[in-house]
Amino acid sequence: MAFEVYKPNQGVYARAIAGVGGGIMAVYGGYWMYSLLVELPSISSKLPSFLGIELTWGLFGGAIVFGILGGTIALITTGADVGIKKLDGFTKSSVDFLMETETELKKVSWPSREELTGSTFVVIFVTIILGIYIVGVDWIVSTIMKHVIM
Repeated sequence: MAFEVYKPNQGVYARAIAGVGGGIMAVYGGYWMYSLLVELPSISSKLPSFLGIELTWGLFGGAIVFGILGGTIALITTGADVGIKKLDGFTKSSVDFLMETETELKKVSWPSREELTGSTFVVIFVTIILGIYIVGVDWIVSTIMKHVIM
């Protein structure tokens, strides 16, 4: 059971983006676990510190969470076989999903810069006009209600 990437050279950009996004989540998850456990005492005062960093439960927990999340993300984005049928099926279907997503995004007709600028101005103009209309209607209704109540 060697580490082989499932369908290499397909869906590379989608896999890379999913891997980077998942990696950011793994770093955050490790930091979150570290911050939860940082106040706990040192694991052992007899262990030497590594590069001046004392081994604490927070550091240990953060590293474990980062390792688990990072490994899971690596499996999901590469589709590698681990020998567990359900997990292998899930990772392969995840890779297929990422590849299909990239294929569909290549089919999208993206607007040109001029079309995008024109559409943005239309949206801004309509939003301003709609805001003025709502303020006007609100002012008229509130004025009428003041006169009706008084």
